[in-house]
Amino acid sequence: MNTIRITGDGAYPIPREAKGGNADKLIILPSGTYGTATVHLNIYNGNGNLVPLDGGELDVNVQRVLHQGSTLKIAAVVTGSDGTTNIVLDTEETG
Repeated sequence: MNTIRITGDGAYPIPREAKGGNADKLIILPSGTYGTATVHLNIYNGNGNLVPLDGGELDVNVQRVLHQGSTLKIAAVVTGSDGTTNIVLDTEETG
């Protein structure tokens, strides 16, 4: 399991080392305080640019499971953070 702590805007890559990047599923559980922030999952395209994932919004305390290809690179993009933003993303690869 990996834990990402977020207190400000930015793109936070989701580590994929547990299964060498070859996991079938990625489980993401966000918790903490969003404040005015929003968190949206993005994928890196072939040019290394972030592209929003359709339906990729992350709600606090709602687990998301992504069924992904082995080479998919994912980041949580945070916007609109404020002084109360204190988000924890716990991630785990399975399969």
